[in-house]
Amino acid sequence: MKPLLMHMGSGALGLGLVVSEFARHTQADVYILNRESGDEESRRRNTILKANKYFYLRSVGFDTPVRFNDLIYFDDIDAIKKLAVQKRPVFFTTSIKEYGIEASLKLIADIIYARHNANTRHPLVFIACENAINSLQVKNRVLKNLQIRFGSEFAITDNIIFLNCVVDRLCNSPVITHDNVIVDAEGYGSWIIDRTTMRHMVQQDFILDTLSKCESVEIVDEIAFFVNRKKWIVNALHQMIALYAHVYKHQTVDRFVNTEIGSFILYKISQEIMKVYFFNQHNANVSETMAYLSEVRERLRFPSLVSTALTRFKKGKIEDFLADFYRKVGSPVINYMDEFEEEEKNLYFIPFILYQVTKLISEKDFLD
Repeated sequence: MKPLLMHMGSGALGLGLVVSEFARHTQADVYILNRESGDEESRRRNTILKANKYFYLRSVGFDTPVRFNDLIYFDDIDAIKKLAVQKRPVFFTTSIKEYGIEASLKLIADIIYARHNANTRHPLVFIACENAINSLQVKNRVLKNLQIRFGSEFAITDNIIFLNCVVDRLCNSPVITHDNVIVDAEGYGSWIIDRTTMRHMVQQDFILDTLSKCESVEIVDEIAFFVNRKKWIVNALHQMIALYAHVYKHQTVDRFVNTEIGSFILYKISQEIMKVYFFNQHNANVSETMAYLSEVRERLRFPSLVSTALTRFKKGKIEDFLADFYRKVGSPVINYMDEFEEEEKNLYFIPFILYQVTKLISEKDFLD
């Protein structure tokens, strides 16, 4: 039986990890769902994707064509519902950030309601590939939307499951070259999926087999450790180094960390992050964590764009940026700072970047 992937979003991670993994390593039919964007560059990108039905994944020096079936716009709800109710396993993934999820709750709810009306018994597997919101949180919001519209007794059937995950790959925003869409991505890729809610699921073996064909996928029984490790080490380090790179007027992270000052700041921030991380993760294995940190620092040699790393550091989005910074950096740091006497805290570079952020804001030195 051939599975179906419906993926919401045509941004860096969506194309650079989720779509490319399914399209290249499984036998699935792959459809990209996207809104008709307001800005000219996004409209042109979507037009090219829809016409070509492929894009290029540029990684470790190679351009690999990634083919998919079609791109469907959100407002073509009939076409989307027709896909969703097909009599085969459906994987439904998103990489559209939390505000994109909020804007798309009705569409996601409509898909579930269409399956309810069609009495479709084949499984639908929903995986939110997001940093700020997980699949079970999406489920609660979608269920609330459905119950408001169709009555408080409405329930999501047990053949629709929501799997939490952690996605990790440095990708730059897609660019257009000679009427082709190209996504530049590092060689490393990780997609860790929690199978907890999959127990007793219909066609569980088929679902696990399909997911396991993706090279970057790892299936685990408990995901909280991986969530915190990625958020407090990868995301925190990448975001802070990108901020310093912006302060020092570099457009890519790798160019900054290859400078003398950049290498020094990366080393010092890494030290401080480890103090904070081990305080918050008491049971973390020290040698394994240090090896993981070393790998992350090497990954920062990938030429990730500062503008991609700091997507929310823009006029009108600064509150979202600060909330995101708190999740990745502020929350664990506050726990650490509350525990020790002043002379024991021994943090400098993490707090100092906040002074730099306030300076950038006061000077209106935002990203375009």
